[in-house]
Amino acid sequence: MITINKLFILLVTIVSLSTYANLVTNLEGEAKVNNGYLSYITPLALPQGINKLSPNLSINYTQGSGSSPLGLGFKLSGLPSVSRCAKTEKIDGIEHGVY
Repeated sequence: MITINKLFILLVTIVSLSTYANLVTNLEGEAKVNNGYLSYITPLALPQGINKLSPNLSINYTQGSGSSPLGLGFKLSGLPSVSRCAKTEKIDGIEHGVY
């Protein structure tokens, strides 16, 4: 009886691992080596929103990079950002950095 249970557990494990391996091998992405470091970019398939617009987001892995909320070496790319620029004479009447 113990042998049958062990065989059943082994069979379930093999089937589960082969299914998981198929999922992992079907990841679409782009692998590159830059200065000896591996990087892998996986685009995220997101549903379309208003006017059929959707963000262009991806999960990027770079070997040797730091930790992030996604894990060691991973980051989310494609998020917009807003940054301040320095003042200019033409627009602001003064020319120096932002305080």
